[in-house]
Amino acid sequence: MATSWRKAQENEVQFWQAIYVEKQKDISTYMPISDDTALAFTKKSVERFGQILETIYDKIIIDVGCGPYGLIKGFQVNAHKTGNNPKKIYGIDPLINTYLKFGKLPTASYIEYINAKAESIPLEDGLCDYIYSTNVIDHVEDPARVLQECSRICKDTGMFLFAVHTVKFPFNMLGPLLNLIDKNHPHHFSENKILRLAQKYFSSVVLKRRIGILEDHPEFKFFNTFRSTDKLRGFKRWLSTFLLYSCYFQCAK
Repeated sequence: MATSWRKAQENEVQFWQAIYVEKQKDISTYMPISDDTALAFTKKSVERFGQILETIYDKIIIDVGCGPYGLIKGFQVNAHKTGNNPKKIYGIDPLINTYLKFGKLPTASYIEYINAKAESIPLEDGLCDYIYSTNVIDHVEDPARVLQECSRICKDTGMFLFAVHTVKFPFNMLGPLLNLIDKNHPHHFSENKILRLAQKYFSSVVLKRRIGILEDHPEFKFFNTFRSTDKLRGFKRWLSTFLLYSCYFQCAK
């Protein structure tokens, strides 16, 4: 598993370098984004979790696996527009030092980035009001350990909100094959499997939304396969629209 995770991390770096350094335009939704599109992305995400942007005012929140902008950019834009800031935002990612080189990470007095794996988050127990994690759990080395860590740092009155790609039935039985095809994800969960895993660490786990891949990535349509700079990669993206959907879970202790 460790070797698979390390390779996935290398692929992740290459993915973002293709966008931010090489300026490839294969995936329009991942191109460098404006304040408005960042805000729209964050607003859409928190609403899928059953929340509104105002929920985070004066709260301590964390974006686990924040990537080069994640939800944090939208939170920052909203705080700037409204004047209502969270008390603190932590961005956790083992590739933070790489993302810093891109110069895309949003900054503010209340934002702090920590270069760390989600399996070992260097924050105290019960610190966070809301913990967000979007498209991360299937990228990590040890998903169970990540869920345990998120439970540990979550307040008793707080929530852990995570989104993950899940494999549709009956394709969920093709896990070993998917690991060969999709080298950016060390894990491929069915909806029931990730639900049961989360229930080991949280007393309440509620599926709030199921979202089709094309809803977030219309550029994955078949005719765009031929426009991709990497035709095989474009084909696999189109194939993913049949195999996967995104689940948004709300967890409470």
